[in-house]
Parts: sequence; C-alpha cells; structure tokens
Amino acid sequence: MRFDRPSAMPAQDHEMKSAELLCDELSEVLNMEYSLPEVRYTAELLERALAHSTGMLPADDLELAGTVRSLIRKMMELDANDYTADRSLRDGLFMHLKAAMERITAGQRIRNPLLDTIRKDYAELFGRVRQAADAVFPSVRIPDEEIAFLVMHFGAARERIGQIPQHMRAVIVCTSGIGSSKMLAVRLRKEFPQLQIVEQASWYEAARIPRTDYDLIISTVDLPLPEEQYLKLSPLLTPTEAEKLRDYIRHRGVKPLPDGLSADAEPLPGLLEDLAPELRDCPAG
Repeated sequence: MRFDRPSAMPAQDHEMKSAELLCDELSEVLNMEYSLPEVRYTAELLERALAHSTGMLPADDLELAGTVRSLIRKMMELDANDYTADRSLRDGLFMHLKAAMERITAGQRIRNPLLDTIRKDYAELFGRVRQAADAVFPSVRIPDEEIAFLVMHFGAARERIGQIPQHMRAVIVCTSGIGSSKMLAVRLRKEFPQLQIVEQASWYEAARIPRTDYDLIISTVDLPLPEEQYLKLSPLLTPTEAEKLRDYIRHRGVKPLPDGLSADAEPLPGLLEDLAPELRDCPAG
C-alpha cells in the first residue's frame, strides 16, 4: 500500500525522526522501500497518535532500540554466535545503554568494581564488545567501565546459547502433525535458532521415526510416555515455557531415549490402544 500524497500538516522533528527509523526497520523486514511522502505521512500518523496517547515510545528510545540491534548485529559478525532471538539480551542492553548514555552525556563516570576481573578473565569477549561499541558509537567513546557491563550481558547470552548444544535435533508432536505443531515450530525456530526441527508429526508417525534421527521429543499434547522422556509445551511457547525447555535440555543433556521408540525395534504392544482418549478423539489441529 502506497501513500504518495503530501502531509496535510507538518510533522514535528521528533515525529519525523521516529518515522524515519520506523520506516527503515519496516523496509528491512518487508524488503520494500518507503518514499519521502510515505515517511512524512507516517510522521503525521505518529503525531496524531501522540496527541491521543501519553504512552508513545519517545524518539530517543526508538533510536536507542535501533542502536541496540546494531550492536547485537555487530557482535554476531565478530563472535559467530546468533544473538537475534535472545530477548533478555536485547532488553538488558536497552536498559543499561539508556542509563549509560545519560551518564556519558552528563560527563559522569561509573565505578565498576569488576572491571579488572572482566578485562583479565574475559579478555577476548571484552575486546570484541569494545570493537563493536566503537563501530556502533563512532562519535562517542564508551568508557571501559561501561564496556565491562556490556560484556556481562553478552557473556550471559553466551551461557544461554550454550545451554542448547548446536544442532540438537527435535521432533514436534501434536494430535495430527499439523496446525499447532507448525505454530510451535515457528516459535522454537525464533527462540532457539540452534535447535534443528527434524519432523512435525502425529504421535502415530513420531513413534515410527528412527531413534537415531532425533535427540528429544517436544509435544503440544500429553503422550503415553514417562514425563522425563518428552516435554509438553503450548503452541505459543510462553517465556516461562522457553525457560522450561532450557532447563530440560540442560539437566537432561543429549541422552538416548528408550530403544522402544525406534522404528528398528519391535513395535510397542498396544501402543495406539494405550493412547489417551484426547489423543485419539481430538480433531486434527
């Protein structure tokens, strides 16, 4: 949809700045370019919304959110880790940098008692964060004390990434193998990019997948298995469930599931007959 018409009212500078940032982000996501009249019209819409709401994100905060994304992207180039799905990192960096930039602008220095320890024990990560910060903030010199705090955020993100081994393979199970499992798969790929989803299947189909093809079972419904052999999650994958999955993998590791689940083994006697009624009778979804 195009809005190639001039703005009916002049937008204030901060609305125009917000509109430019918003259109830049949308251009990247939607793979389309916004014309100047469209940007001006967006600024007008933002101005109208601001007149009716006190909850608008300030232009400075919107700009900082873009800066945080740039910092994360730069670190990914230097670090070979995928931080894009880590909301905790993104939110933590935003909150810290918001306060840090206010301190730097005011000429204030913060004391970081862990600076020497971080610089010594995490020298490689400290150097990469410094390099990324210098690239993202070319006109501002970020003090080492602040860099050390940023190192702590990225270090914690590395730990979260490390909780799921690279290329861990998962089978997603639902009543029919479609619908809810597809929704959960989308959420898992976004939240856990290092998790490889090898199959989305019904339990009837999943029970016949060779055991060597996957490392864990994730289901949207109850399964006729001991609780420790699979993890039940909702298709929406709430933040609490995402943390539950991290804990499950961290405590379980990649342990072999019983050979009875393998297609190469003898069929489990009465497997389908033992399925819970809701698994047999639920409509496809």
